[in-house]
Amino acid sequence: MPTFLPYFILFNLLFLVHTICANPVHDSNTTVRINMNVARADGTSSFEIELFDQSGSDAVRTTPKTVANFLSYVEEGLYNGTIFHRLVPGFVLQGGGYTQPSVSQFQAGGVPLPVEKYAPVINEPGNLNVAGTLAMAKLSGDPDSATSGWFINLVDNPDLDTQNSGFTVFGRVISGMELINQIAASNLYSLSGVFYYNPPFTDLPLQGTLESIVLNDQQYTLLQPFNYIAIESVEILNRKSGQLKVLQSEDFSSWSEVKTINLQNLNPDTVFLKSELTLED
Repeated sequence: MPTFLPYFILFNLLFLVHTICANPVHDSNTTVRINMNVARADGTSSFEIELFDQSGSDAVRTTPKTVANFLSYVEEGLYNGTIFHRLVPGFVLQGGGYTQPSVSQFQAGGVPLPVEKYAPVINEPGNLNVAGTLAMAKLSGDPDSATSGWFINLVDNPDLDTQNSGFTVFGRVISGMELINQIAASNLYSLSGVFYYNPPFTDLPLQGTLESIVLNDQQYTLLQPFNYIAIESVEILNRKSGQLKVLQSEDFSSWSEVKTINLQNLNPDTVFLKSELTLED
Protein backbone atom coordinates (compact mmCIF):
# COMPACT_ATOMS: atom_id res chain seq x y z
CA MET A 1 0.00 0.00 0.00
CA PRO A 2 1.47 3.42 -0.90
CA THR A 3 2.38 5.29 2.28
CA PHE A 4 1.13 8.62 0.94
CA LEU A 5 -2.50 7.47 0.52
CA PRO A 6 -3.65 8.06 4.14
CA TYR A 7 -2.23 11.58 3.96
CA PHE A 8 -3.98 12.18 0.64
CA ILE A 9 -7.26 11.16 2.28
CA LEU A 10 -6.57 13.42 5.26
CA PHE A 11 -5.78 16.39 3.00
CA ASN A 12 -9.08 16.03 1.15
CA LEU A 13 -11.04 15.75 4.39
CA LEU A 14 -9.36 18.89 5.75
CA PHE A 15 -10.11 20.64 2.48
CA LEU A 16 -13.79 19.79 2.80
CA VAL A 17 -13.85 21.10 6.37
CA HIS A 18 -12.40 24.37 5.09
CA THR A 19 -15.13 24.74 2.48
CA ILE A 20 -17.82 24.79 5.19
CA CYS A 21 -16.64 28.29 6.08
CA ALA A 22 -15.93 29.38 2.53
CA ASN A 23 -19.32 29.03 0.89
CA PRO A 24 -21.20 32.19 -0.02
CA VAL A 25 -24.62 33.30 1.13
CA HIS A 26 -25.81 34.41 -2.31
CA ASP A 27 -24.89 33.89 -5.94
CA SER A 28 -23.22 30.67 -4.89
CA ASN A 29 -19.59 31.78 -5.17
CA THR A 30 -17.45 33.39 -2.49
CA THR A 31 -16.59 37.05 -3.07
CA VAL A 32 -13.77 39.08 -1.51
CA ARG A 33 -12.85 42.76 -1.39
CA ILE A 34 -9.22 43.82 -1.72
CA ASN A 35 -8.46 47.20 -0.12
CA MET A 36 -5.49 49.07 -1.59
CA ASN A 37 -3.24 51.98 -0.61
CA VAL A 38 -4.02 53.45 -4.06
CA ALA A 39 -7.20 55.40 -4.82
CA ARG A 40 -8.92 56.72 -7.91
CA ALA A 41 -9.97 60.34 -8.22
CA ASP A 42 -13.45 59.43 -6.95
CA GLY A 43 -11.95 57.88 -3.80
CA THR A 44 -12.36 54.24 -4.85
CA SER A 45 -9.53 52.27 -3.26
CA SER A 46 -10.71 48.67 -3.53
CA PHE A 47 -11.80 46.03 -6.01
CA GLU A 48 -13.95 42.94 -5.59
CA ILE A 49 -13.38 39.40 -6.79
CA GLU A 50 -15.70 36.47 -7.38
CA LEU A 51 -13.99 33.16 -6.63
CA PHE A 52 -14.89 30.02 -8.58
CA ASP A 53 -15.50 27.67 -5.66
CA GLN A 54 -19.15 26.64 -5.99
CA SER A 55 -20.78 27.75 -9.23
CA GLY A 56 -19.16 27.85 -12.62
CA SER A 57 -20.57 31.31 -13.38
CA ASP A 58 -18.45 32.63 -16.24
CA ALA A 59 -15.95 29.85 -15.62
CA VAL A 60 -15.74 26.56 -17.47
CA ARG A 61 -15.08 24.75 -14.21
CA THR A 62 -14.91 25.34 -10.48
CA THR A 63 -11.53 25.44 -8.73
CA PRO A 64 -12.36 24.50 -5.13
CA LYS A 65 -8.86 23.48 -4.02
CA THR A 66 -7.30 26.66 -5.40
CA VAL A 67 -9.98 28.84 -3.80
CA ALA A 68 -9.52 27.05 -0.46
CA ASN A 69 -5.78 27.68 -0.74
CA PHE A 70 -6.33 31.38 -1.53
CA LEU A 71 -8.81 31.79 1.34
CA SER A 72 -6.41 30.14 3.79
CA TYR A 73 -3.96 33.01 3.15
CA VAL A 74 -6.81 35.53 3.43
CA GLU A 75 -8.07 34.13 6.73
CA GLU A 76 -4.58 34.16 8.26
CA GLY A 77 -4.08 37.76 7.16
CA LEU A 78 -1.06 36.84 5.07
CA TYR A 79 -2.11 39.02 2.13
CA ASN A 80 -2.57 42.08 4.33
CA GLY A 81 0.37 44.41 3.85
CA THR A 82 1.66 42.74 0.69
CA ILE A 83 2.71 44.41 -2.54
CA PHE A 84 2.13 44.05 -6.24
CA HIS A 85 5.73 43.22 -7.11
CA ARG A 86 5.46 42.57 -10.86
CA LEU A 87 3.70 44.50 -13.59
CA VAL A 88 3.96 43.68 -17.27
CA PRO A 89 1.74 46.19 -19.12
CA GLY A 90 -0.55 44.49 -21.58
CA PHE A 91 -0.04 41.18 -19.78
CA VAL A 92 -0.35 40.72 -15.99
CA LEU A 93 -0.24 42.40 -12.56
CA GLN A 94 1.19 40.01 -9.96
CA GLY A 95 1.05 39.98 -6.16
CA GLY A 96 0.74 37.72 -3.14
CA GLY A 97 4.46 37.07 -2.92
CA TYR A 98 6.13 39.82 -0.86
CA THR A 99 5.40 41.99 2.15
CA GLN A 100 5.35 45.79 2.24
CA PRO A 101 8.16 47.22 4.42
CA SER A 102 7.21 49.68 7.14
CA VAL A 103 10.42 51.75 6.82
CA SER A 104 12.84 52.73 4.03
CA GLN A 105 15.22 50.12 2.64
CA PHE A 106 18.20 51.63 4.50
CA GLN A 107 16.59 50.92 7.86
CA ALA A 108 16.24 47.59 9.63
CA GLY A 109 13.13 45.86 8.29
CA GLY A 110 13.03 48.00 5.17
CA VAL A 111 13.11 45.14 2.68
CA PRO A 112 10.11 43.34 1.11
CA LEU A 113 10.22 39.77 2.38
CA PRO A 114 8.62 36.62 0.93
CA VAL A 115 5.15 35.82 2.23
CA GLU A 116 4.90 32.77 4.50
CA LYS A 117 3.85 29.89 2.27
CA TYR A 118 1.74 26.79 2.73
CA ALA A 119 2.12 23.55 0.78
CA PRO A 120 1.65 23.89 -3.01
CA VAL A 121 -1.83 23.36 -4.40
CA ILE A 122 -2.77 20.96 -7.18
CA ASN A 123 -3.20 22.65 -10.56
CA GLU A 124 -6.86 23.08 -11.66
CA PRO A 125 -6.64 24.38 -15.25
CA GLY A 126 -9.53 24.65 -17.67
CA ASN A 127 -10.75 28.23 -17.30
CA LEU A 128 -9.62 30.84 -19.81
CA ASN A 129 -7.02 33.44 -18.90
CA VAL A 130 -9.08 36.37 -20.14
CA ALA A 131 -8.89 40.02 -19.09
CA GLY A 132 -10.00 40.61 -15.51
CA THR A 133 -9.49 37.04 -14.27
CA LEU A 134 -7.23 35.91 -11.43
CA ALA A 135 -4.81 33.02 -11.85
CA MET A 136 -2.20 31.34 -9.69
CA ALA A 137 1.49 32.01 -10.27
CA LYS A 138 3.77 28.97 -10.24
CA LEU A 139 7.27 27.78 -11.01
CA SER A 140 8.28 27.19 -14.60
CA GLY A 141 8.05 23.51 -15.51
CA ASP A 142 6.11 22.56 -12.36
CA PRO A 143 2.31 22.70 -12.82
CA ASP A 144 1.58 21.86 -9.17
CA SER A 145 3.86 24.44 -7.54
CA ALA A 146 1.44 27.34 -6.86
CA THR A 147 1.46 28.63 -3.27
CA SER A 148 0.69 32.27 -2.32
CA GLY A 149 1.39 34.13 -5.55
CA TRP A 150 -1.37 35.12 -7.99
CA PHE A 151 -1.88 37.55 -10.84
CA ILE A 152 -4.58 39.49 -12.63
CA ASN A 153 -4.80 39.08 -16.38
CA LEU A 154 -4.80 42.63 -17.80
CA VAL A 155 -5.73 41.35 -21.27
CA ASP A 156 -6.75 38.04 -22.81
CA ASN A 157 -3.74 35.71 -22.46
CA PRO A 158 -4.63 32.51 -24.36
CA ASP A 159 -1.04 31.21 -24.21
CA LEU A 160 -1.43 30.81 -20.44
CA ASP A 161 -4.29 28.35 -20.97
CA THR A 162 -1.79 25.69 -22.09
CA GLN A 163 1.63 26.91 -20.93
CA ASN A 164 3.06 24.85 -18.03
CA SER A 165 -0.05 22.59 -18.19
CA GLY A 166 -2.28 25.66 -17.99
CA PHE A 167 -2.49 28.38 -15.35
CA THR A 168 -5.37 27.93 -12.91
CA VAL A 169 -7.93 30.73 -13.26
CA PHE A 170 -9.80 30.73 -9.94
CA GLY A 171 -11.70 34.02 -9.94
CA ARG A 172 -12.59 37.23 -11.74
CA VAL A 173 -12.81 40.92 -10.92
CA ILE A 174 -16.47 41.93 -10.61
CA SER A 175 -15.94 45.58 -9.63
CA GLY A 176 -13.04 48.00 -9.47
CA MET A 177 -11.29 47.07 -12.72
CA GLU A 178 -10.78 50.80 -13.28
CA LEU A 179 -8.55 50.88 -10.20
CA ILE A 180 -6.56 47.91 -11.49
CA ASN A 181 -6.10 49.61 -14.85
CA GLN A 182 -4.85 52.71 -13.03
CA ILE A 183 -2.31 50.58 -11.16
CA ALA A 184 -1.34 48.97 -14.46
CA ALA A 185 -0.31 52.42 -15.71
CA SER A 186 2.18 52.90 -12.85
CA ASN A 187 5.84 53.67 -13.43
CA LEU A 188 8.08 50.59 -13.54
CA TYR A 189 11.49 50.14 -11.93
CA SER A 190 14.16 47.44 -11.99
CA LEU A 191 15.39 47.42 -8.40
CA SER A 192 16.59 43.89 -7.64
CA GLY A 193 20.08 45.20 -6.86
CA VAL A 194 18.79 47.71 -4.31
CA PHE A 195 18.24 45.07 -1.63
CA TYR A 196 20.66 42.84 0.28
CA TYR A 197 19.16 39.78 -1.42
CA ASN A 198 18.05 39.41 -5.02
CA PRO A 199 14.22 39.47 -5.25
CA PRO A 200 12.70 39.36 -8.74
CA PHE A 201 11.91 43.08 -8.80
CA THR A 202 12.78 43.79 -12.42
CA ASP A 203 9.24 45.01 -13.20
CA LEU A 204 8.31 46.66 -9.90
CA PRO A 205 5.40 49.14 -10.07
CA LEU A 206 5.78 52.10 -7.72
CA GLN A 207 3.84 55.27 -6.98
CA GLY A 208 4.85 58.78 -6.00
CA THR A 209 8.19 60.48 -6.42
CA LEU A 210 11.26 58.43 -5.56
CA GLU A 211 13.87 60.20 -3.45
CA SER A 212 17.63 59.84 -3.76
CA ILE A 213 20.21 59.51 -1.03
CA VAL A 214 24.02 59.75 -1.07
CA LEU A 215 25.94 57.24 1.05
CA ASN A 216 29.75 56.95 0.92
CA ASP A 217 29.80 59.14 -2.19
CA GLN A 218 27.34 56.81 -3.92
CA GLN A 219 23.86 57.87 -4.98
CA TYR A 220 21.01 55.46 -4.25
CA THR A 221 17.27 55.41 -4.83
CA LEU A 222 15.41 55.73 -1.53
CA LEU A 223 12.28 53.60 -1.34
CA GLN A 224 9.69 54.62 1.23
CA PRO A 225 6.81 52.35 2.31
CA PHE A 226 4.26 54.57 0.55
CA ASN A 227 6.04 54.11 -2.79
CA TYR A 228 4.95 50.47 -2.94
CA ILE A 229 1.55 49.56 -4.38
CA ALA A 230 0.17 47.52 -1.53
CA ILE A 231 -2.82 45.53 -0.39
CA GLU A 232 -3.90 46.90 2.97
CA SER A 233 -6.47 44.22 3.76
CA VAL A 234 -8.66 41.52 2.22
CA GLU A 235 -12.26 40.94 3.33
CA ILE A 236 -14.46 37.92 2.69
CA LEU A 237 -17.85 39.40 1.87
CA ASN A 238 -20.15 36.39 2.07
CA ARG A 239 -20.16 33.03 3.80
CA LYS A 240 -22.42 30.08 4.42
CA SER A 241 -22.32 27.69 7.34
CA GLY A 242 -22.99 23.99 7.20
CA GLN A 243 -22.28 20.54 8.60
CA LEU A 244 -19.72 18.03 7.39
CA LYS A 245 -20.06 14.31 8.09
CA VAL A 246 -17.38 11.71 7.40
CA LEU A 247 -18.74 8.24 6.62
CA GLN A 248 -16.98 4.88 6.57
CA SER A 249 -17.82 1.61 4.82
CA GLU A 250 -16.31 -1.78 4.09
CA ASP A 251 -18.64 -2.74 1.24
CA PHE A 252 -19.79 0.55 -0.41
CA SER A 253 -23.39 -0.21 0.60
CA SER A 254 -23.54 0.25 4.37
CA TRP A 255 -22.14 3.55 5.62
CA SER A 256 -21.72 4.77 9.20
CA GLU A 257 -20.61 8.13 10.52
CA VAL A 258 -17.19 8.27 12.19
CA LYS A 259 -15.92 10.94 14.58
CA THR A 260 -12.23 9.99 14.46
CA ILE A 261 -10.06 8.23 11.88
CA ASN A 262 -6.86 6.29 12.60
CA LEU A 263 -4.95 6.92 9.40
CA GLN A 264 -1.90 5.04 10.57
CA ASN A 265 -3.75 1.72 10.55
CA LEU A 266 -6.17 2.49 7.74
CA ASN A 267 -6.20 -0.08 4.94
CA PRO A 268 -7.56 1.64 1.80
CA ASP A 269 -8.22 -1.74 0.19
CA THR A 270 -10.82 -2.68 2.79
CA VAL A 271 -12.01 0.59 4.35
CA PHE A 272 -13.60 3.35 2.31
CA LEU A 273 -14.34 6.93 3.29
CA LYS A 274 -16.65 9.58 1.95
CA SER A 275 -17.98 12.92 3.15
CA GLU A 276 -21.37 14.61 3.07
CA LEU A 277 -21.60 18.39 3.32
CA THR A 278 -24.98 19.94 4.14
CA LEU A 279 -25.24 23.73 3.74
CA GLU A 280 -27.79 25.84 5.56
CA ASP A 281 -30.15 28.06 3.59
